Amino acid sequence: MSQFKNIDATGSTTTLVATSLSMLNGIDAFGDCLSIAIHDCATTGDVAAGNRVWFSKAQFPQGYIQQFSGVLFKKGMVVVATGTDPVNSEYQINIEWE
Repeated sequence: MSQFKNIDATGSTTTLVATSLSMLNGIDAFGDCLSIAIHDCATTGDVAAGNRVWFSKAQFPQGYIQQFSGVLFKKGMVVVATGTDPVNSEYQINIEWE
């Protein structure tokens, strides 16, 4: 499991979760995050629209849980979370993977 907190309130945080073959089982997010995108790539520098596997654009003040039936990432897994609210700058995202 990977966990990251305190995403920049008016920018993006890119987090490398896995550097090789992995399987996504779920996401648990809480806070006023604007969007979460998950990419199939081995480095944060390789993030591109073409390797985006999953995307959600919403605010999650009460929390958000997404379970997957094993989404396979062949190269690795990178998560990009974006916030735009300068007041509510606290976020926490948990990524469950194998």
